[in-house]
Amino acid sequence: SYWLLQGELVALATGRVLAKIEGVETVVPVRKRVNPRLDKMEAVAAARKILVFKDPESSDVMELYRYRPTYKPRPVQPIELPQQTLQLKVHDGNMHMRSTH
Repeated sequence: SYWLLQGELVALATGRVLAKIEGVETVVPVRKRVNPRLDKMEAVAAARKILVFKDPESSDVMELYRYRPTYKPRPVQPIELPQQTLQLKVHDGNMHMRSTH
């Protein structure tokens, strides 16, 4: 499965949009066990994500960021989660999920 992620990074104090965020997540099922008699299911999936920060006005991918015009510019890197394991358990109608990197 594939998901497109979109959002905004906002300064809580001012409400100012600091950057747009866009990314992609892929998830591949690794194993699944179902026991209908016990109303129980367990699944494990492998996920990968990459997120980039974009200028809120031009939508260009950000390489440098300056919080204020007088501040020193700081490098901006994409966020990569090359391997994430998702464990999902459902028992008696309750779902539990655990994520590890």
